Parts: sequence; C-alpha cells; structure tokens
Amino acid sequence: MHYLTLIFLWPIYLVQAIWVKKTTVKLPEPSGERANASCLTPQLSLLIIGDSAAAGVGVNHQQQALAGNMVKRLSADYQLNWQLVAQSGYSTQNCLNQVKHLLRQNRLPQADAIVISLGVNDVLSPISAKTWVQQLSELCALITAELGSTQIIITNVPPMDRFPALPQPFRWFLGARCREFNLALSNWVTTSSLPCEQLNMEQTLADAPMAIDGFHPSEVIYAHWGQQASEMIKAKV
Repeated sequence: MHYLTLIFLWPIYLVQAIWVKKTTVKLPEPSGERANASCLTPQLSLLIIGDSAAAGVGVNHQQQALAGNMVKRLSADYQLNWQLVAQSGYSTQNCLNQVKHLLRQNRLPQADAIVISLGVNDVLSPISAKTWVQQLSELCALITAELGSTQIIITNVPPMDRFPALPQPFRWFLGARCREFNLALSNWVTTSSLPCEQLNMEQTLADAPMAIDGFHPSEVIYAHWGQQASEMIKAKV
C-alpha cells in the first residue's frame, strides 16, 4: 500500500527527505572506549556491530550508549572481552564490507555473542526488504563461520514513524517501510539455521524520549536496549 503512494506523493517525499537531511542536528559519535580485551581467559566475548545507533550517537559517552550499558551489566556476572565496530551512516552492505576488511586484517576476535543494529539507513535507501535480509543473512553467516559465534541478536529496525525529526507524510511512509523490513526479518529468523534472534523493543519501550536531534536513541532508550540484549545473552550463556 505504501508504495502506491509513491505515484502521487514522490515529489513531497523527495522534498521532505532533502529538508530533513539539511535541517536535522548532526550529532557526533560519543567518546569513550570501543574495546576491552584485558581478560586472557574470558568467560564471554561480545561484539557489537552496526550503524550510528550501535555507535552510540545521541549520548555523550560510550558508558551511556548500548555498549556501555551492556558491558556494565555483563561484567557483573562474567569475565568479559568486548569490541564495538560501528559507524554513523552504515548500511548493512557497508557493515558487511567493513567486517570482511577487518577479518582479512585479523582485527576481529572470536565472539560468543554478537549484537547487530542495522536497517535505518537501508530503509532510507531504495533497496528492498528482500535485498536487506539477503545482506543480513550473508553478514550473519560470515560472522558465525569466522568468529565462532553461537548467538546473534538482531535488533529490529526502530519505528521511524515515531521519529520527531521526520515530517508527515514522509514519516508515515518510512514507518511502513520499517514494518515491512521487520516482517521480512522475522520470517527469515524463524526459518534460518543460523543462531539468530530478533530483539523487538517496540512493546517494552513505548513513548520513550529520543535524543535532541529527534532521530537517534536517548540515554533512556540505550539503557533499556542494553538491558534487553544482556538478558537475552544471559539466558543462553
């Protein structure tokens, strides 16, 4: 249904997309450590990969971001080694290319659990949900084979129809795209032989405030996200 609106509303969507890109506050990635491999015999190795949300955009320091929240919770119970590989603007294909590059350089350690945050930049691109899932599948197959991962947590694409930075009707259109992508993700996860799980925070985190740019997670969202992902890992370890 939402693609039918392109016939009549594509000029509006295009103008609004350009307006959002020009007017949205550009927040930097937070400061702080992105890796800690101090344990010689870790009980748990964690890798977080993805886009600006994985990188922690929206808060000032990594301790307030996804990585910091997960490290705090998991370190209380396990000897933990962890690494963050994320960058603002990353699409799934960008992330896949970067992971391949780091693997060729032997710069990615073995990881028991991996948390993935990708999809927003793919929703904003012309690619289809089918192509997105194919790219995710290739990424997950690669990290399972190369890093020995036994658990991959894929975070749902956030509901972009709730992003304050986006005007209507562009916001509605992107929200519909997100639901399409998440449905494709659910269908793939339920049939895949890879050790993938889906993390959906939409029901457990309703009406949470966002960062000042109206586009990225706030400290409240990162804390909840870190808690949910950590609990999923603890349930498996």
